[in-house]
Amino acid sequence: RTAMGSDGVMMTNPGDVDADVLILAGVPIGEPVAAQGTWVMNSQLELDQATNDYNAGRFGIPWPHTLPDADWRQLVTGSSRAKR
Repeated sequence: RTAMGSDGVMMTNPGDVDADVLILAGVPIGEPVAAQGTWVMNSQLELDQATNDYNAGRFGIPWPHTLPDADWRQLVTGSSRAKR
């Protein structure tokens, strides 16, 4: 399946399963970039602090990565019927 957005971005999913995609774009902000895994911050110090916060449980409610899509959507939208 192929989809063309109004901005000219074309994406193709050759698989048999639908995919959720989030594309973000913006004007460059001229700040330094430091990346580690899936995290992006402005410095190694900020990455270290984020790691410490994550390990201390200060990154919000953990969610099970094995939830089916429908249950995950309920969880992130705040539905009380979500499996936790």
